[in-house]
Amino acid sequence: MAEREHIGKTTLLMTCRFIAGGAFLIAALMKLKDVSALMLSIESFELLPTVLVPFAAYTVPWIEIVSGLALVYGFWSRSAAVLAGMTYLIFTVALASVLLRGMSVDCGCFGALTGGDAVTWLSVLRNAFFLGCCGVVLAMGGGRASLDHSSGHRVPESRLDRIARDSSDSPSVTAEPAS
Repeated sequence: MAEREHIGKTTLLMTCRFIAGGAFLIAALMKLKDVSALMLSIESFELLPTVLVPFAAYTVPWIEIVSGLALVYGFWSRSAAVLAGMTYLIFTVALASVLLRGMSVDCGCFGALTGGDAVTWLSVLRNAFFLGCCGVVLAMGGGRASLDHSSGHRVPESRLDRIARDSSDSPSVTAEPAS
């Protein structure tokens, strides 16, 4: 029975890491193919000052690549899940903001791959799903099929992994009533 639980947990964590990280890798590669289109898409959201649009267009794909690779390989999984999750949260809020303001803009989420799809509530739901995958990895770690697990102590732990390990190792303390 315990072996089934390990297989199920490993499968869940691998799936969540591959979905959230893989989506970021695909999105980043598509965005890097046409940075000028990404700039237009970011600008159309009307959330950033114009002077920050080029910075965002050149920075966002690299954040997606770093966190996507770390998630897929399970390297510093919890920290990668936080970085990816925060990025997905920002994207999700931006998408919802556009819809709530009644704007019709190109999502720009997957670059040319989606061919200029307009933002819809399905886009928000998709990002919320990716965010949920990051939440699972944050809560449970990278799992057995990750570099975190397979490398043992050769790779330094991230601070979040150390905190999770320390909190699971410490015995629970119960307060005794005062006399």
